[in-house]
Amino acid sequence: MQATFLVQPEQLDSFNGGAKIDWLDDTFRFNIDAYYLDYRKLQVFEFGNTLNFVLSNADATVKGVEVEAVAAPSRRFRAGTTFAYMDSRFDTNPTFAGTTLNYRGNRLPRAPKYKVSPFVEANAPLAGGTLLGRISYDY
Repeated sequence: MQATFLVQPEQLDSFNGGAKIDWLDDTFRFNIDAYYLDYRKLQVFEFGNTLNFVLSNADATVKGVEVEAVAAPSRRFRAGTTFAYMDSRFDTNPTFAGTTLNYRGNRLPRAPKYKVSPFVEANAPLAGGTLLGRISYDY
């Protein structure tokens, strides 16, 4: 089957800034990153009535911040967490075959507003290498 419509290539302007800070002889780490993404002609996929997909273009904006804090009170133990906040929105409505799809103002798919990821890990020497155990959770 051959496509009967043209999908334009995506364009992205991406800006970010942040800091990585280690304190107390590398026993505490703090990282922060803020970002802004400006999509033009973002390729949009949507399933149609017959399970085929519709592909078109729309504009979107994504902005957010990620923060990570890690404490390492010893060489064998670390604990920390990452927190992320993302605001992602369609700025325009895509069109396909003369139909306007109502996307403007909606969140982008697979772009969670919040994410939290705590962890603890421990390591020990084992047979010339290192055994690492880690417990983590993603929400």
